[in-house]
Amino acid sequence: GLVCGYPDKDKPSIVKQCNLFDNQYDVEEFRDIDNLDVCFSVSLELIKKINQKFNNPIIVCDYTAGTKSMSAGLVLASIHFE
Repeated sequence: GLVCGYPDKDKPSIVKQCNLFDNQYDVEEFRDIDNLDVCFSVSLELIKKINQKFNNPIIVCDYTAGTKSMSAGLVLASIHFE
């Protein structure tokens, strides 16, 4: 649907803007958004899962609305891949 964050709440979400189908993206809920180890391990496993599911995917991660731990975990996980 629509963007959940500030300031442009009425603009289409990234999923809508990119015309993605349900099988082209995942939403992952983190059980502890302030724990760097949890955020890193969840991000790492999600990237691995995407790489296995799709042939040579281009992965784009939006961490703009995440916590500092989520952002850092995602960056740390992403450097394990080209």
